[in-house]
Amino acid sequence: MNPHANTDMNPLALTAMNPHGVAQAPSLMSSLAPSLAPGLAPSMAPTLAPRLAPSMAPSLATGLAPSMAPSLAPGLAPSMAPSLAPTLAPTLAPRLASSLSSIMAPILACVLALVAGSPSAASPIRAGSDTPAHADPVEPTPNLPPAAIVDQVLRANPGIRAADKQVPVARAKGAALEAGDYEWTLLVGGQQRRVNPDVGDDQRFQEWNTDLQRQVRLPGKATLDRELGALGVDQAERRRADAEHETARDLLKTWFTWLKAGAAVAQWQAEVSLLQKQAKALSRRHQLGDAARLETVQGDAAVAQAEAQLAQAQGRRDQAGADLSRRYPEIPLEEQRTIATPPALDGDEGAWIEAIVQHSHGLGLAQAESRQSRVGVKRAASERWPDPTFGVHLASERDGEENIVGAYVILNLPGGARQAKADAALAEAEVANEREAAALQQVTAEAASLYQTARAARQSWQSAQQAAGRLAQAADMTARAYQLGEGQLEDLLTARRQANEAELAARLSQIEALEATYRLRLDAHRLWDFSGERGQP
Repeated sequence: MNPHANTDMNPLALTAMNPHGVAQAPSLMSSLAPSLAPGLAPSMAPTLAPRLAPSMAPSLATGLAPSMAPSLAPGLAPSMAPSLAPTLAPTLAPRLASSLSSIMAPILACVLALVAGSPSAASPIRAGSDTPAHADPVEPTPNLPPAAIVDQVLRANPGIRAADKQVPVARAKGAALEAGDYEWTLLVGGQQRRVNPDVGDDQRFQEWNTDLQRQVRLPGKATLDRELGALGVDQAERRRADAEHETARDLLKTWFTWLKAGAAVAQWQAEVSLLQKQAKALSRRHQLGDAARLETVQGDAAVAQAEAQLAQAQGRRDQAGADLSRRYPEIPLEEQRTIATPPALDGDEGAWIEAIVQHSHGLGLAQAESRQSRVGVKRAASERWPDPTFGVHLASERDGEENIVGAYVILNLPGGARQAKADAALAEAEVANEREAAALQQVTAEAASLYQTARAARQSWQSAQQAAGRLAQAADMTARAYQLGEGQLEDLLTARRQANEAELAARLSQIEALEATYRLRLDAHRLWDFSGERGQP
């Protein structure tokens, strides 16, 4: 027997069990609906019944009967097939449409009355202030790789490509959320009834029964699921943009590490060349008797020391170049003959901080997660009202003498676990809010630090440049004094070493100031182009 045809086994089963196929649901639901929702059920039933029941019943009946009988009958018992196929389609289809209209109307009214107080759907996603804006117009970028090559590098980067492939994954998951885990369930059964009277022959009847049911997601839940899916896609796109930005940061850092190593090599090459010329001059003077042997030894020692420093600088440059090539093989290692002057920062500190905060991908991710948590709270709260299950029941008894048509609804009674899950979602939303506040604080502090670093680096370079100029002037004066016989070679070598160290410090300070300025512009989205998705090459 079908459990839905037995009211003792299933109190919610509303199947009609009389030979004429007249359901008992109207009398039952007429008593339940007013008690559950006095004001709602009477007004909703006349409105919803003409819309839902007539459209649902014919589609179920006409779609179920003709297609189910031929396909299911061969798989059932051979004795059942001759009666199932010819009886189901021509007999029950016309009666199912007319019967379900009167059965489903009060059922739908009662269910809708029960769930009328369920949480409403959240508002659609709105673009907030945290949504990254388009990049500002690209400014000149001396001493940097060409923008076209940088774009190629970012397209080819495995980390960015992996993050980019997560976007369609999020879209697919969003589509799954929108569709929901709600599927049709078909139950088919057959039986043989035997009547063994005390007098007369035994009677045997072929009988069958079938149920078609589906859980229905409440409208508010469906809206929230769609919003959760859209938020998942938004997070995936933000993670892709964050991966791109972090890669650009690493590229900038790696590039300037190689650039500073190359500048050190250039400076020591110039120093070695100058000291070699000085050593040759001392050697000629010694041959002419104008210089002591000690001075030639001191000159050669100075050359050896400079050559050692040059070798170390070349090793660091080669290592930095190899690291840059391994990370970003598309970047050409072109020698930078001149270093651009670090530009003065336009705008005040507040404007730079505001721009960086506005374009911060880390903050955007924290804000997106916070929004998702808030929607998750609404979704968890909506689960306090279980989704109903609607079904139709068809049966044939005594070789078709009795045909049964019925409809039913199943309602799960909520328990304490649903409220506990809602409480957990609320707690997680509070955690996400705190993470958003922490991210805002961190991004603001980092933006202020970047601005101050860039400003201080430029001032440091200006001071180092002035110091290098004065020490170079002092070295020139010491060299003239030595040539005039008014100074010692040791003083000259010391002055040359100090001037070279100051010049190297000034050059490195210049590069560091330029790097700090570019890093500030990068985080403010004023360096390179982050205005749109790159996608696959």
